[in-house]
This record gives sequence, C-alpha cells and structure tokens, in this order.
Amino acid sequence: STRKESSAASDVYKRQVLMLAFMPVLRSQSTKHNLLDSFSSSFWKTQKTPSGDRFAIGNSGNVFQQVSGCNDWNKINLPGVVTQGLRDISFPSAQIGYISGTSGRLIKTTDGGNTWTTINTTTTASLVSTFFVNDSTGFISGGGSGGKIIYKTTNSGDTWQDVTPSGLTSTPYELLFPNSDTGYALCTNGQILKSIDGGDHWNTIHPASSGISSIYAGCFVNDSTIYGAGASGTIIKTTDYGQTWQTLNSGTTSFLWGIRFSNDSVGVAMGSSGKLLLTTDSGQTWNLQNLPYSSTIRDISWENEHSGIIVGSSGLIYEFDYQKNYHVLLEEHFCSPTD
Repeated sequence: STRKESSAASDVYKRQVLMLAFMPVLRSQSTKHNLLDSFSSSFWKTQKTPSGDRFAIGNSGNVFQQVSGCNDWNKINLPGVVTQGLRDISFPSAQIGYISGTSGRLIKTTDGGNTWTTINTTTTASLVSTFFVNDSTGFISGGGSGGKIIYKTTNSGDTWQDVTPSGLTSTPYELLFPNSDTGYALCTNGQILKSIDGGDHWNTIHPASSGISSIYAGCFVNDSTIYGAGASGTIIKTTDYGQTWQTLNSGTTSFLWGIRFSNDSVGVAMGSSGKLLLTTDSGQTWNLQNLPYSSTIRDISWENEHSGIIVGSSGLIYEFDYQKNYHVLLEEHFCSPTD
C-alpha cells in the first residue's frame, strides 16, 4: 500500500522540483528506502516485465526488483549461494522469468520474481544471453571455458537440446527472436547466425571476416530490422531480415555494451566512459548525451518512447529522458518506507 506524504515531505519535493527547473544536471536520489545505499557492484541488464515490475541484475548474484508504481528497489534473495555474475534476463510473461549467468547459472521464477529456483543447464559455459519466446520455449548461449554453445529448451528448462552449429567460431553474445520461428545470434567476432526453424538449426549469414567488428549487444524493432553494437563504437543495422548489413556512424570509438530502441525511430547505444548515444532517426545519426557519469552504461529498459531506466557499473540506476534537460535517478515515491 502507498503511504501518504507528510506536509514536510511535500515541501521537500516542491523545493526539489523548483531546483530542477534551474539545474539542467543529472541528480541522484536518496536511496534509504530502496536498499541501494553503498551498493557499488555492477549491473549488466535491466528489464521491465509485462506486469510493469522492473528488474536489474549484475555481478555477484545481485538481483534488484522495482515494484510497479513504486521506486523501492528491493534485493531479491536467490536460492542457495549465488555468487556468479548474472548477465541476461528474459520475462516471456508476467509470472515466468529467467536469469542467466556465468558458470552455467540459470534461475527461474514462476511467481513474478518473488521466488526463484535453479535450473540445471548441463553446461559450465558463461551464459551471456537468454531469450524465451514463450513460457516454455527458450534459448541460452555463451562461451568461455565451458565452450561456445547455443542450447534450446521446449519444456521450461527441464531438459536442453544442444543446437550449437558446427560453424560457430566465437561466443554468441546476443540471441534475438523477433518471432518464434526466426532467430539471430550476434557473435563477439562479428559472425552473425540465423535460424528460420525455431532455433533448431543455425546458418552463418555474415562471416566473421566481412568487416564487422565484435558484436556484444543487439535488439530488433520488427521482424526485418535488427541492430547490433560492440567494440570500437560499432553499430550495425539490417532492414532486410539479415541479408545485408550496414555499418552506421556512431561518432565514437568507445566500447558499446548495449543498444535498445523504444520505437522504430528512437534508440540509444550505451557503453564505456559513460557514453550514451541517442538516435531519433532510426540510426542515421547518433548524438552523444551529456551525462556526468564516467563509468560503463550497459542497458536501458524503456518506460515509454522517450524515457527509461539505465543501469551500469558502480551500482548505476538512473532515469533517462531525452525530452528533458535533466535526468534523475527516480522521484521520491516509496511504497515500503523504513522510517
């Protein structure tokens, strides 16, 4: 249940709003209610679920949940002792979600994130990507000492099928399924693979030696349009289902760890040294945003077409809105106060 703001709190809020009107800077919020105080571990991914809740995952088995309508960020207690770095998250529905990580770690929730169980993936690979097309059918991919792999399940992770193609030459760092039949695997050496039979078989549609640098992130805006991003400021795009790929001018040489679009035109690419690049013309031009933050930004979960929550290293969680001249962590609206 939400709490009524005291008159004193209301006065504080009004003063903050007045200050913001004259201070076009990024402002961070008190975190005494949301368990982010002194939290300095890195976040890798964030996702807003179909129910409206939002999760942020990262190093050392850290999972934080923001309940819809509130700004409380609560740390989730995971099963057993989870110390692996968590790398990706997929919620195919409001109640069912999966989180993958290093050393073959995969955990699952069936109640919207309240409780989690461990799934046996039969691999020790670092699972850097997970993508579920529905509650039961999904994919994991990764690399490292456990080998370069792509696995598929059709029974919610109870069993796994090794669908790794023989031609895979590097780690598939991002799995994308615009629909249940068509999938793409973007790899760390620029190789791109595609499946047209629901992930059972994969073929190389762009070899590693064809001029695309390492790809570590990707997204789709529709069935035909896919973006990728990675090393040396690389951003690539296809509008013809992967038949041809265009290298876009990002204007940076920084490593880009994430790329996300809120609609066909608006997107951001995020990376090292606090880089956040904005496009409003489907990637034709990219403009560096002025954020007073020098560490890595890795992901964004969009709230609407112009604003979302960005996460990154050193416990970064900020609200980004390109229509405003300031960006805030979160406005004060706590549902579970501790004072």
